Amino acid sequence: MRWTIPITLLSLLSSGACSTPGPAVAPAVAPAVAPAVQQAGVRRSINLFVGTRELDDSAWKPVDDQETIGVDVEFEFPGGVGWEAGLFSSDDSSGSIDGSTLELFGGLHRSFAGTYARIRPYLAAGLSAVMSDREGPGFSEDDFSVGVYVRAGLSVWITDLVSFGLDWRRLFGTQADLGGIDDVDYEQFSLVLGFAF
Repeated sequence: MRWTIPITLLSLLSSGACSTPGPAVAPAVAPAVAPAVQQAGVRRSINLFVGTRELDDSAWKPVDDQETIGVDVEFEFPGGVGWEAGLFSSDDSSGSIDGSTLELFGGLHRSFAGTYARIRPYLAAGLSAVMSDREGPGFSEDDFSVGVYVRAGLSVWITDLVSFGLDWRRLFGTQADLGGIDDVDYEQFSLVLGFAF
């Protein structure tokens, strides 16, 4: 049951990704502010994330609310479908206990606005590989797991080259063996600063 949503999203995104992108058609009058577009309408950007994530498994306490930083790259073709890949790092400390994760991810990305739009809502889904670690007095545990992520957000292009946005992200389906910790599933909220290139 818990795989139904990500599989459905991936199917919808892949069906759009399989279609061959057509040539970009510039509007008769280009808006004054728009995302930078190069190479026949392919939009490319690098995005920096700062936020917080809450790990689902209560056994992560007291280090379950972790600060996160991340970076990703996006390539979007005419029609709004493209791909993304990136890296996230998170950690939290409480007294003598430390918890952290390092996550590598990649997936399909779909925006719901024209190539020249300033405000761009989006959805994305894909796979994440996560290395997790928890340390404290008398123990040091780490594990590797793979899960499915979905995310949604909104980016606003304030100039041709710079955007600012909000991002919600959910990871699930992971399995871990860190003492009493069974998974590294989480919910995450981030502020995003993007740069077209």
